[in-house]
Amino acid sequence: ALDFYLLNSISKSEDGTYPVAEIHKKIENIKYTLNGKDALFPMLAQQIDSFSAFCTKDLNIPLGECHGDLTLANLKITEANQLYLFDFLSCEINSPLQDAAKIIQDFEHGWSFRKEKESIRIKGEIFCEYAYPSFLKTLDRLFWYEMRVIETLTLLRIFPYIDVKDIITIDWFNRTIIKSINKLTR
Repeated sequence: ALDFYLLNSISKSEDGTYPVAEIHKKIENIKYTLNGKDALFPMLAQQIDSFSAFCTKDLNIPLGECHGDLTLANLKITEANQLYLFDFLSCEINSPLQDAAKIIQDFEHGWSFRKEKESIRIKGEIFCEYAYPSFLKTLDRLFWYEMRVIETLTLLRIFPYIDVKDIITIDWFNRTIIKSINKLTR
């Protein structure tokens, strides 16, 4: 169902460009919010600088439909493989690649399961391993640079909203941003 949704969204979109200058503005806004949180996010300033250095060219992406917050918590797939989406948000970058990045946030990094007890989290991880939308690999191949930028930016945009008392999300974020930054060098 998610493969079909992504494929359908891409087919309805139009080729477009998202300027790298806009990406750098978003990065600077995120970096500005780091002030005073260095102890909780000890590597983040350096990681943001690495990401900023990676962002050297405009994004050539499909522009079109975007859910805005396509996580497992915001969808339902019926037994008949019907996909129902809810809790839409406006998109920073109106592209199906933004939705793909949010799906990766769950399927690769476990966003929706991070606060669950261990047994539920493990079941979620197993589900994600076996239900991973195969079209994500195609998007990664066709839009390697763009997917790295959008995925990392999507994760970084979580940072300003993390409660300093939410140790689970802080730990999750610190582990996940390392993985995302490491993908930039592959």
